[in-house]
Amino acid sequence: MYDERFVDISGITTRYRRSGQAGRPIVLVHGIGSSVEDWDRNIASLSQSHIVYALDLVGCGRSGKPADFDYSLENLAAFVLEFMSVLGIEAAHLVGFSLGGHVALKCALAAPERVLSLVLSDPAGIGREAIFNFRLATVRGLGEVLTRPTRFGMRSLLHAAYHDRSKVTDAMVEERLSLARLPGAQAAFLKMLRGFTGLRGFEPKRVAELQANLPRVSCPALVIWGKQDRFVPAAHARILEQRLPDCRVEIYDRCGHLPQAEQSERFNREVGDFVTATERTLQAV
Repeated sequence: MYDERFVDISGITTRYRRSGQAGRPIVLVHGIGSSVEDWDRNIASLSQSHIVYALDLVGCGRSGKPADFDYSLENLAAFVLEFMSVLGIEAAHLVGFSLGGHVALKCALAAPERVLSLVLSDPAGIGREAIFNFRLATVRGLGEVLTRPTRFGMRSLLHAAYHDRSKVTDAMVEERLSLARLPGAQAAFLKMLRGFTGLRGFEPKRVAELQANLPRVSCPALVIWGKQDRFVPAAHARILEQRLPDCRVEIYDRCGHLPQAEQSERFNREVGDFVTATERTLQAV
């Protein structure tokens, strides 16, 4: 289904998966503290008509986790763009989930000529509201206790992420737990989280800055959101709908924070159709 490889990005060993033989590239960007496993139910479908790349962001999954790295949203976006450069990807469709959605938007703002389209799945930091547990984790000392990787904690986190808790399997818990226990993973997670979140939610200045810049995004965007998302409210989708120049919103009922996993068939179909329609428009220009 895919090749798993490692590449050096600015001195950081980076894991990625590649699948597909033809078509313009699609780059998948996962959420905070997560990994390429976010896309287990999507790569095969999307790679039928495109070359698909899914990377572990710096600090995540099996990529390097340097203690001295600045895990700001801007640096994470620069990391994605450098990943594309190293692999010879001049331009791509970016699909970003949660934190990855925010990072994808930053890429589109920093290098619009390199982003053909955006798919934003429950992106984080569009509005102020954020899940209470993550807000608590920004408190020094308390966050180190709350985010210590345990089997109970990982299962609870996944239960909160899914609308249908029956879809959370033991294998899923163990896989995520093993990655969360890798050296440096917890510290990197907390640095990312504290870089754009506080006790009252996503940092007001960062939210205001992003919202002010949304009209500058020049590529078409598809926004997908789980109606029952407990991490970031689906109401934030309307901010994107109102401010992005070319935006379509799809709200998935009976779905939590992981539309690409919880309703993967619909997600894959709509993302595939959206990318194909964008390709037709690009060819017509």
